[in-house]
Amino acid sequence: MIPAIICIIASGVVTTVMDFVIGIFKRGHPEVYSVADVGYIMAGRFGKELFGGMYWVSSCMMIAMLMEDILRLGRIWSGFGLLDRHECCHPPWGMHHSLGGDMHRSQYRDRRL
Repeated sequence: MIPAIICIIASGVVTTVMDFVIGIFKRGHPEVYSVADVGYIMAGRFGKELFGGMYWVSSCMMIAMLMEDILRLGRIWSGFGLLDRHECCHPPWGMHHSLGGDMHRSQYRDRRL
């Protein structure tokens, strides 16, 4: 319980600091509305295309990861349906296995780097 509270507080602190930094940048550059606009300020037209493309790629990767998690949850829940006849514990176990798969995937990716 204590590590979870520490993580939540740390996440709140990081969010607050990032909001402060973004607010300072936004105050100095009111014309900025997106990541591509920041790229334009930093590197002109090339920066705008680069930052916009990186944002698009990261969004596509996030959607692909979410779709993979949804498919994994569906397979896990249908597997639990074969083992027992009640539905009360399928969502918690599905989330447990989905998060375990995410941790395994990140460890494998870090090992490759």
